[in-house]
Amino acid sequence: MLKPPKEKILPLHDLAKVIDGLKTEGSVVVQSHGVFDLIHPGIINHLELAKKQGDVLVVTVIRDKDVRRGPGRPIFTDKLRLENVASLEQVDYACVVDDEIPFECVKIL
Repeated sequence: MLKPPKEKILPLHDLAKVIDGLKTEGSVVVQSHGVFDLIHPGIINHLELAKKQGDVLVVTVIRDKDVRRGPGRPIFTDKLRLENVASLEQVDYACVVDDEIPFECVKIL
């Protein structure tokens, strides 16, 4: 049974605890990191391929203040982008993060 999107969204440190438990159980966790402003077939394909690499797909969405895509971008707020990503069936968990470069997320997750 698929989780409702709102149940997939967690703060980073809460998500880290969930992921730690999943890894302890032997699950392979895959992370995809990005802006995810406009969901298009390329992003869907990317997430489908990412999901096939493990048991659990975590998507980290870059916070608005850290997006460097030019004037008027992102089009959608980080809250909406997060909800959009979480609504995709390939995604198991999602959170908003502060950095465009995911080094800190990778260390935490």
